[in-house]
Amino acid sequence: MSSEASPEYFPFVSDIKLVKVSDWSSWSATIHGTLRGHHLLGHINGTTTPPILPSDADAATRQKNDVAKETWSKRDDRVAYIISSVDPYLRSHLYKFESVAATWKHLTENFVQANRAREYQLIVQAQSASQGKKSIHDFYSQMSEYWRELNEIKASSESTINISTSTKTEERRRLYQFLMALRSEFSTLAGQLIYRDLIPSLDSAILDLIYEIVTVDCIPRYGSY
Repeated sequence: MSSEASPEYFPFVSDIKLVKVSDWSSWSATIHGTLRGHHLLGHINGTTTPPILPSDADAATRQKNDVAKETWSKRDDRVAYIISSVDPYLRSHLYKFESVAATWKHLTENFVQANRAREYQLIVQAQSASQGKKSIHDFYSQMSEYWRELNEIKASSESTINISTSTKTEERRRLYQFLMALRSEFSTLAGQLIYRDLIPSLDSAILDLIYEIVTVDCIPRYGSY
């Protein structure tokens, strides 16, 4: 794989860096989305391969094949510019690969395995978290950071269809998780949210909780929200 590629081709790359395991989800999702928009995703997933010359090809066919192969190679080299956003130490091990697909396969095999360990760690942290002395706002910020990274990991490993069909279920599960982790003095308010005819979104539930606390003047007893 050539290390030469046009920096103007993917100017976005300079804003995204792959340095550590936690970067993989957002980095790979952005690369996927951008290459899809340029109709070049096949260069990293292996579905766009260099043209193969038939053994019985005549001179005209050979000439066309050479042109097609050169075009493919140029496009592959341009896509290869994505490695400029990889950490220099990691990048030094990537130039040995002859195509972007081979490079992507190597990165995926290494980072996805590490990402699973990170996903497990985040799930454990989210499950064991509790409000403690934090305000609802601060506790929600803490949980949101866990969920944000879990969403990125999920997005990098699932199809758009699978993600869209499970989003509502996942948000409802996180609402229950958040309400269960609140201090006991909020149990009545939490119960009112759960038993509504239409369960609110997580963001709406947080706003409702804060509104109810202010409305019934619970701040002196419960602390800041």
